[in-house]
Amino acid sequence: MILDLLGKVLKTVVGVVGSDSVKQAAATIEQAISSSDTLQLELRRLEIDEKRVLLEETQSLHGLYKAELQSEDKFVRRVRPAIVWVILAVIVLNFGVLPVLNTVAVWCGWTPTALVYPDLPDQFYYLAGVGITVYTGARSYDKKRRQKG
Repeated sequence: MILDLLGKVLKTVVGVVGSDSVKQAAATIEQAISSSDTLQLELRRLEIDEKRVLLEETQSLHGLYKAELQSEDKFVRRVRPAIVWVILAVIVLNFGVLPVLNTVAVWCGWTPTALVYPDLPDQFYYLAGVGITVYTGARSYDKKRRQKG
């Protein structure tokens, strides 16, 4: 993987620069890497180490999800759905409850004009989109993992 990437980078540099001396230097480097068993072995070790780190990170996240699902604390188990419920509650309050209360207040004569309340800021909609997307993705990942295991 790293060796292939390095070869592609060297070929791209040669193609862009186009100088004969750069071409020769890149070809010499590429040939030295491909002919050296020790260097190829070291590159393979680096690839294996990179994959090992990725595997450890994945196992760490798996352990975190597992601990979250097995927790006795209901808040910990339900924190992801709670975020979605809070987002939906704010939207319903802002676009459902407040306009109805405003209409009732004007109709009963409690206020001479309709109350003006601000729309939700754009950041709220960004937060809502990201929160719901992350929750949905994590939930789908959990379901797929349960089906496999």
